[in-house]
Amino acid sequence: MIKHENIIDDKSAEDQVDIFLNFYDPDTDKPGFKEILPDLKRHIRRGRVEITEAGADGDINVKQILQRKTNDNEVRELNYKVIGGAAKEMMKTEFKSEFSKVYAVLGALSGGSKMGISRLTGIDLSVAETLGALFLLV
Repeated sequence: MIKHENIIDDKSAEDQVDIFLNFYDPDTDKPGFKEILPDLKRHIRRGRVEITEAGADGDINVKQILQRKTNDNEVRELNYKVIGGAAKEMMKTEFKSEFSKVYAVLGALSGGSKMGISRLTGIDLSVAETLGALFLLV
């Protein structure tokens, strides 16, 4: 069994989750919300996600640090922008599956594409799906 080390302490992980929750003020009673938070905290503690405040404008940065080995020319992190009107419209669009919707929203928020997100593998895809499910609940 692989033992994963936490590189961020529990308090710092909680603080990062609070930044997200305070910024978006999601309905915490929506189905699935309480199941996502432990996964998000685990990803933060293991250094896979970083949520920070972004200066005087009050925005936040949500960064996914990719774990899987990629080619030298490939991206090592994904930065998800603050949800705007275009992303909200996409969230209301019908897709063939919930995964397609998650990938499309994350692609839009990261300045990439649905296809780019769907090419992630392993833990990187799992982290992206956790973030996407959380974004869909705000």
